[in-house]
Amino acid sequence: MRPEILLAIAIGFVLGIVALQIFLFTLFYREQIKKDLREKCYRPIHIRWRLSPFGSPYHVDSANFNVLYSDWDGFIHKATCIVYRPLMGNPFWGSLRVEWLTDTITGQELPEVQVDTEIIRPKLKKCDDSSDTKNSSEN
Repeated sequence: MRPEILLAIAIGFVLGIVALQIFLFTLFYREQIKKDLREKCYRPIHIRWRLSPFGSPYHVDSANFNVLYSDWDGFIHKATCIVYRPLMGNPFWGSLRVEWLTDTITGQELPEVQVDTEIIRPKLKKCDDSSDTKNSSEN
C-alpha cells in the first residue's frame, strides 16, 4: 500500500479512538447526573449534553448538560448542570461531582395516565430517607 493511505488509516484510527472515549465519558457523566437526581428522589426525564467550547472556566475535566426532571409533586424542572472532577483530590480517579447552575420550574405537571383498573398496581411509597434508618434500626 502507498504510505499516504497508511497514514490516513492510522490518523482515522486514532481519531476514532478519541471520539469513542469522549462518547463514553459523556455517557458516564450523564449517569452521574441520574444518580444525583435519584439520590434527591427526583425522576430524570431528559438529559442532554450541552456542547460548550470552554466547558467550565474553573474545572479542567468537565461537561455541561441541560436536564429536564420531575420532582415529588410532579412539577417539571428545567436545569443546567456541570459534572466535574475536583482538582483537590485525585484528578484522574477522584469522584465526580454534579453542580447545578440554574434550575427553573416550568409550572407544568406530569400528565396523568389512564389505565385499565385490572392492571393498576399499588403506588410506591414516596422517597423518604427517614424510612431507611427506621428499617435498619429494626433489624
